[in-house]
Amino acid sequence: MCQFYSRQVLLNCPVNTSNCIYNTYSFSVDSLTNIAVSDGCGLSVKAYKKIEIARDSTITANFVNLTCTSKLIMSGTLTTSGKGPLEGPGSGEGTGRGGSYGGSGGDPSCTPGQYYSNYLSQIGSVDVKQDWPAEYDYAKDSVDPVYPTMGSGGGQGGVNTTTGEMLHGGRGGGMINLVAPLIELFNGHLFCEGAKSVVADLGSGSGGSISITADRIDVSIQKAVVMSVRGGEGERDQHIAAGGGGRISFHVSIFLFAWVVKL
Repeated sequence: MCQFYSRQVLLNCPVNTSNCIYNTYSFSVDSLTNIAVSDGCGLSVKAYKKIEIARDSTITANFVNLTCTSKLIMSGTLTTSGKGPLEGPGSGEGTGRGGSYGGSGGDPSCTPGQYYSNYLSQIGSVDVKQDWPAEYDYAKDSVDPVYPTMGSGGGQGGVNTTTGEMLHGGRGGGMINLVAPLIELFNGHLFCEGAKSVVADLGSGSGGSISITADRIDVSIQKAVVMSVRGGEGERDQHIAAGGGGRISFHVSIFLFAWVVKL
């Protein structure tokens, strides 16, 4: 059994990997516990029984993959917002354009109706398996044709005069993947939003992806579940174009729901 109950927990990925992996009997995060995975790393949990993320707890990572063979209880917050790549397959082509994924990123043009869009950048990676870390078996073994992937960063351009590095727009959103026979969503919050560019004339990142696979999903009718894959915000005065929305997918047989979904 793996249980986190400290108020603040920082997880560092093993050397030469981008994934903190837990294979355990059960996995739980107690209330008021905040888990942050080091930058550039995700969290993958495979439990043989139950996974529980308690109310008022938070997990922050580049991606979060929770898989169990019994019941997954989600009452806390999972966030990968602004944790995706600086670039990516849907990155804005040119200065100021927003990243694209499920929806097209915006164009900084002030001309009404001027938006950047093309097929490949709009849907993200052509082979999204490549976006998962190589050591994670989902990328190698799954035959499911639908793969969650990260959002893409906004447009880039110019050079930092101090460091000589390329200037980038906002990061794309990360990804969240939940898999269990029974998933109970009680006041849970799932966020994979793109980040707003902090540099003028560069685009914001696109939203990432949320994928939920279950035989049954139960949701509290008293407290709505919030899911968001919104792109990063734009700002007209700074010529920052908004990022496109991400994607939310459900693979479920039975569910009762009271959702608040933001795209």
